Amino acid sequence: MIGRAAELAVFAARLAQAEQSHGQVVGIVGGPGIGKSRFVAEAMRLAQDAGFAYGGECEAYGVNTSYLVWQPIWRQLLRPAAG
Repeated sequence: MIGRAAELAVFAARLAQAEQSHGQVVGIVGGPGIGKSRFVAEAMRLAQDAGFAYGGECEAYGVNTSYLVWQPIWRQLLRPAAG
């Protein structure tokens, strides 16, 4: 990612803390068009590479569906083990 090395370094540091059992919450805010979605995609890739990350997306059409963003996360967490 071009121009986001500092932000990725902060995220990587928080990820390292989470790996040491120190829970973290990362908020990503900013105006339209500055690359938030691209940053989140890269952050999720880093977290998944580290072995822990579940994600969901807020869809505009789902504003009247309770917990819509959580549904894919619950599916990932609660899926039956293979085998």
